[in-house]
Amino acid sequence: MKPLVSVCITTYNHAAWVEQAVESILAQRTSFGVEVIVGDDCSADATVEIVRRLAGQHPDRVRLLEAAQNMGMRANYRRTIEAARGKYIAICDGDDYWVDCEKLERQVAELERDAEVGLCYSRSIRFYEGVGEEWQYPRGEMHCDFERLLFENTVDNVTALARRDLVLQYYREVCPEQHPEWLTDDQPMWLWVAARAKVVALERVTAAHRLLKESQSQSQNYLKRIAFCDSLMDISIWIGRSARGAVWRGWSANVWRWRCGCSRAMAPHANI
Repeated sequence: MKPLVSVCITTYNHAAWVEQAVESILAQRTSFGVEVIVGDDCSADATVEIVRRLAGQHPDRVRLLEAAQNMGMRANYRRTIEAARGKYIAICDGDDYWVDCEKLERQVAELERDAEVGLCYSRSIRFYEGVGEEWQYPRGEMHCDFERLLFENTVDNVTALARRDLVLQYYREVCPEQHPEWLTDDQPMWLWVAARAKVVALERVTAAHRLLKESQSQSQNYLKRIAFCDSLMDISIWIGRSARGAVWRGWSANVWRWRCGCSRAMAPHANI
């Protein structure tokens, strides 16, 4: 039976967490078919062996995409999404997991109810690995209109469900591989979708987002953090211009830098 939802997981050295990610998806209670696609980018640890075992246990639900050589985060992300067969696509990185067994059932209902809805997301729990502290994201209001998402994107990737045709259209038209200055794949994708379809936000926590100290967005290196903030600024300007006309560069820069907490004015004394 063709799945209605494809859940795409990208992995690279995620042996410590990938089983939890896959099992949290298999635990979903749905009235429709769900497939899990794991795209591994030549992990040097036991990630592939773990996913092979899970695929052997669930041959009709779990697929593993291996790579002959390292292709990089962006290419791995795209090929995993392009392998999806479902009408809808959900994302769960190999170090994240879902906490609500009704996540997909509720989100699919929203998109099936209204053909103009292209994206449904929810709140998540975020936490630093090994620290114990956790908090809800977003802390405040969840945005659903494009203009507000453009300057404060409250869509956490691990909570998102979108129409597959929109996501594939994004890749065809935007060609993110031509933007090496973009240091994240999900932010431009969800902004682009929000410019072309309705967005629905569910007021419930459905997933957990694990923050690793040296990821792109959480690096302790100040210059890397600045580069990531600049990347978010570039994304907002590009998507804003392409979707709805010119974006005010100064306002965009100030909002993104405030959001990331890394204004250049802090540089001499920053301890980020």
